[in-house]
Amino acid sequence: MPNLIRTATTGLLLLFILLSFQATAGQPWDRSPPAAGHGTWPPVPAGVTAGPSMSAGSEVSTANAMTLTVSPTIIGHTPAYLGATEAAGFWPEDLVDLGINTYRLWTKMAELEWWDDDDAMDGQWDDSEYGTPTIAEIKADAESGFTNTIPWTWWDQRFDEVQPWRYGTQTRRGIIEALVQNGITPLVVLRTYDDQGQPEQRPAARWAPRPPVDQAFRNEWWEHCFALAYWLNVRNNYGITHFQVLNEPDYPGQGWSEYGGTTADYVQLVLDAYDAVAYANAFAGLPTYIHAPVAAAYNSPYLPITLDGADAAVQAVDYHTYADDVRPSVVAVRTTIQNHNPDGVLEPIWVSEWGALWSSYNSLDRAMRTANQLLTFSEEQVEGVTIFNMYDWSTTPGQDYGLIDLQDDGQGGVWRVPTESYYAFRLMARAIAGGKARLEVTTSGPIAGTRTMATCDDQGLYLVVLRQDAGTAISVTVNLLNLGFGRGKARVYEYSAAHHDEVVDQPPIAGGRMTFTAPANGISLVVMPRPEVSTSIRFCAP
Repeated sequence: MPNLIRTATTGLLLLFILLSFQATAGQPWDRSPPAAGHGTWPPVPAGVTAGPSMSAGSEVSTANAMTLTVSPTIIGHTPAYLGATEAAGFWPEDLVDLGINTYRLWTKMAELEWWDDDDAMDGQWDDSEYGTPTIAEIKADAESGFTNTIPWTWWDQRFDEVQPWRYGTQTRRGIIEALVQNGITPLVVLRTYDDQGQPEQRPAARWAPRPPVDQAFRNEWWEHCFALAYWLNVRNNYGITHFQVLNEPDYPGQGWSEYGGTTADYVQLVLDAYDAVAYANAFAGLPTYIHAPVAAAYNSPYLPITLDGADAAVQAVDYHTYADDVRPSVVAVRTTIQNHNPDGVLEPIWVSEWGALWSSYNSLDRAMRTANQLLTFSEEQVEGVTIFNMYDWSTTPGQDYGLIDLQDDGQGGVWRVPTESYYAFRLMARAIAGGKARLEVTTSGPIAGTRTMATCDDQGLYLVVLRQDAGTAISVTVNLLNLGFGRGKARVYEYSAAHHDEVVDQPPIAGGRMTFTAPANGISLVVMPRPEVSTSIRFCAP
């Protein structure tokens, strides 16, 4: 519960806040779900307040009207994995409230192997074990559960180690367990050096593997990747299958190219990472999905070179973009995959960093840009997207660098304050997360400044109408007859300057049609329950 509520000093003030508090940007929010959210469809998510029912379109002239006809024809799918990248805090309830199903973790040697774990075997912290054991020696130790070659006590300690810089949950084990318990897929980063020059803890120390990639380097790298996956999925049962190889190896300052790492070296890292993780996951009966090259630019030479040299070891082509229009980069990467395809498999695309880079998420313009990007990712059938970042990196005022801003509460903790973009993202997540089918929509009427998308799953139909600087609100009539809708009730969510992902209308569906009002500058999401249809109509089926 937000601290502003806890600091209320009288019963009267507390009552007033509970009755009138709206989850608006710039204030900590109340997560208590409204009573209307229980036992009803569509459900009202935590933090969303149902507004008064209104006669949709009653205050809008008929000259400003749009008709959308939704067809059962499936034209694509939204991202199966919708998520965010971690930063300076972790609270699982925030991720659940946002509606995401994926979370990118900065697991790396700087956190999990800040010293050669093999030095722990003899207690002599002298780097004499660098490059040992070999890959073959580890594989030969399977019968013992690798207890003779991997110091599992070290790994237990690292996963249980408190990270004091992180607010909320502070251990890596605690974070992973919370993700798994809430059905959120962890995306694990495999990394040697990071952007701070870690994991070195001593002056002039050089234990951690750095180029050139010789056999000793490969032994250390393989052991790190294997131990991490085996600890997660065999010694524990977290079922983690998605792993990234480094972060932005093409960008100086991210722990690779500044040490002399080359594209050829990187190809070897990908091959060894796949071999190590797949070997570990096989003991748990799990598949392995290696993400590469996790490049900083869509036109980086790391993409074609990685595919040419390690295509069979790559299950997802992963890159970053901070462009406002994300479509050109997706199209270019898709072309690269098609032109560099020695294994004959067209890998799915992931964009594991996008959004606002070191700029605020807390404006209407940024929120609308975020929603537009999510719509484009859906149209381009990108498999996975994780926005940068879920939280801010610090409590410094004015740095709203995450969907949730962290603000100093004056008591050694933080207030978590949702930004404007948080609410727009949360609204869009309901229509996108989970790889929903996109349906064909025919539009008539004023469409300037308007984008639409209809999606469906086994629960119901989701219709997005995004209008940016369109001039005036319009009445939107939706024709659902081709989907088998007869009568029922919809729920309309709105993000705009006036409404922060709030239910603004619950219009009836009659004769297979319904009508609502879309704002001139904002997003409407109409959620409709799955219709009871005859066997001649296949709702949301290929």
